[in-house]
Formats: sequence, C-alpha cells, structure tokens
Amino acid sequence: DMLTQSQRLTSLTRESFAEGPEVSERVGEDADALARIRQRRNEASAIEPIKKLVERAMKTIERSPAMAGADGERLLNEGRSLLKAAPIAPNSPTYREAQNLLAKGVMHCAIALGNQPSNWTPCISLLQRALELASD
Repeated sequence: DMLTQSQRLTSLTRESFAEGPEVSERVGEDADALARIRQRRNEASAIEPIKKLVERAMKTIERSPAMAGADGERLLNEGRSLLKAAPIAPNSPTYREAQNLLAKGVMHCAIALGNQPSNWTPCISLLQRALELASD
C-alpha cells in the first residue's frame, strides 16, 4: 500500500542505473507494473457506485422477491448510466468487471423473479439483457 513511494524509488533507480541495460530494462518493467496498479486502483474507485447499486438491489430482492423485476430494470438502466459516466475506458478490465457485476446482479433479479409464480416471460427478458451486458 505504498504505491507512491514505490514509484518514486523505481524512478530513482531508473535514473541511477540508466546505463546498465539489464537493470534499466527490469526497472522499466517495474515502472510499467506500478503504473498499471495505480490505474487499476483509480478505476476501482470509479466503479464503486455500481457495486453499491448492485448491493442495494440484492438486499431488496432478499427482503421482497416481488420487487425483483423492478430492481432488475433499475440495475440495467441506472447501472448502464453509471458505467457510461465512469471515467474508465470501455476496453479496460475494470470496465468489463463492472459490466459483469451488473449482469450478475440482473441475473439474480431474474432468478428471484422467475421463482415467483408465472413470471417467466419478464425473467427471460431480464436474462437476455443481462447476457448482452456481460463480457464473459
């Protein structure tokens, strides 16, 4: 959890050993890895609202399964808006993680809805839209 300090040490090491090709290459790899870690941490905070949205929906359907259809629709609508507004690239692993999180939440809503008597049509619709959202 000392990312800033690690990046500073890597930078200093790179400057100090700039003429040694093996050390320079290895330090460059370390710098790239640290940059990816920083980006991943920044992006993780950007999808926190999506995580909270899914958590709230899960709690709601646990208490009241009859609300599963409405919660599934809310996850699709609000979740997509939150995802679109998140400052992360659509090809980012974090973006795909958020898509899958939303799809999984919608799937849980569809299952809860399908467990209600005679609610298969809206259940299937939710599952199809969750599948479109999922990246894996």
